[in-house]
Amino acid sequence: MTAEYAQDPSAPSALFASAYCLAKLDRYDQAVQDWEKMIRQYPDHEQVEEALYQQGIGEIKLERNQGARKTLDTFVSRYPTSKRMGEAYYWLGILADKNNDLKVAETYLKAAIRVTTNTSVQKRTLYLVPVLQKQKKYVEAADTLQPLIQTSIEIPSALLEWLARYRLQHKAYPQAQEASEHLVQTTRKAIWKQIGFYLQGMSMIHQGQLKRAEKALKQALEADVKTREGVQAALKLGEIKLANNELVDAVTYFEKAGEGASTSEYIDLRVQSYYGLGKIAAEKEDWQEAGRYFMSVAILFDDTYLSPESLYKAAQAFGHLGKLADKRRALKELFERYPDSEWTKISKPVPGVSGRSPNQNNTPSIDM
Repeated sequence: MTAEYAQDPSAPSALFASAYCLAKLDRYDQAVQDWEKMIRQYPDHEQVEEALYQQGIGEIKLERNQGARKTLDTFVSRYPTSKRMGEAYYWLGILADKNNDLKVAETYLKAAIRVTTNTSVQKRTLYLVPVLQKQKKYVEAADTLQPLIQTSIEIPSALLEWLARYRLQHKAYPQAQEASEHLVQTTRKAIWKQIGFYLQGMSMIHQGQLKRAEKALKQALEADVKTREGVQAALKLGEIKLANNELVDAVTYFEKAGEGASTSEYIDLRVQSYYGLGKIAAEKEDWQEAGRYFMSVAILFDDTYLSPESLYKAAQAFGHLGKLADKRRALKELFERYPDSEWTKISKPVPGVSGRSPNQNNTPSIDM
């Protein structure tokens, strides 16, 4: 712009319009130059307020984050009553988060929420949640996220899963159910459906809604995907059926869990399926199968509760079969691996069992 035209009354508006059009064409580098020029040459013009804000946004688009923070900081200090204040605070919060200035990010985002009156407040509230999580402010993060379920804002599935698990962990079961139900209602992905239905079923179990929980867990199994939660759903259904003495169905679900937990990463769940099958076999007095499953638990897994109990129950099964040597070995392993276990303490030594270890005066045993 020549010196002659620079003095024209319409020059500031022309520069602003040029910058605006360039930004619309995604030519942010040139747009920022025009906004900077307008602000510098016409500092008292009425459009400088908007130009300064748009310059900051343009710098964000160009990933000039430090420059954008400086520009927007100038904006909020110069125009504290601007209608753009909520947006400026929001972007300053995002920029601070990207720079890992979490406390600053939290401050700006909360300010953005405080001064915002339109529907944008929901988006800004949602962005605050991971900032709180990164600072380990989990209670505040959960309490900030929970009300957003009742709005139309799209909440990422990962955040809904986190909320449901957090609420379950802290025994807030109705809130966990709300989060998990929202997850299955809003996602199209099978993996999130399975996870959501499982978490929904667990929250219902803790509220005594067993019939509804069973339905949700079955829906988890219907998802055409393999996740840890799918195996856990099968295990939980097996436990429910076993508790109701529906042994045929219980076997089906425990076996399904074992099939789903075939890889090494799920060995802890495979062990639980064996444990459930062992309990069913014992309930049916099929001591051969019971001993086999319980010993499989002890061999495959080293769990301070499940393994000693399984050794104890394996010894019981071998006792019923008259396999005293196998019973003795199971109890010896119980005493050596888990000397402080409650299952070890309720086993008592009895004399006179043939084949006992030469270093033992008595062989540990249990009443049948």
